[in-house]
Amino acid sequence: MEVKSCKVKDLDFDKKLWLNELGYYKEEVRLHNEKLEDVVTSSQDREIMRHVEHFQNQLIRHAEVIDELRHDVKAHENVIESYNGDEEANDDLLQGHDGLVQQMDRFRSIYAELKDKFHRFMNEKL
Repeated sequence: MEVKSCKVKDLDFDKKLWLNELGYYKEEVRLHNEKLEDVVTSSQDREIMRHVEHFQNQLIRHAEVIDELRHDVKAHENVIESYNGDEEANDDLLQGHDGLVQQMDRFRSIYAELKDKFHRFMNEKL
């Protein structure tokens, strides 16, 4: 999605939504890890443990990506705050914002796929 023209306050709105969304994903990762810990304590099956380790590694990486995205959004926030909310966003600000839109979209897609695989594993193997 390419942003053509908008006010700075509209970019600020997106930034707030992203920070909330990333906080939600971080909590979801924590809950999925707790579920995996339950599996570890209740199963000795090597095949299941192999899948658990895979998901633990994936969740660790997703938590890192969430932290990286949060950092990028906060850096964008600092830039946004240097503008008046009612002024039109300039090309540099719009390009930076568009880059974050793409990063968030890519993360959502990859994370949704991981969650789908996780839930299929939990339903099929346990």
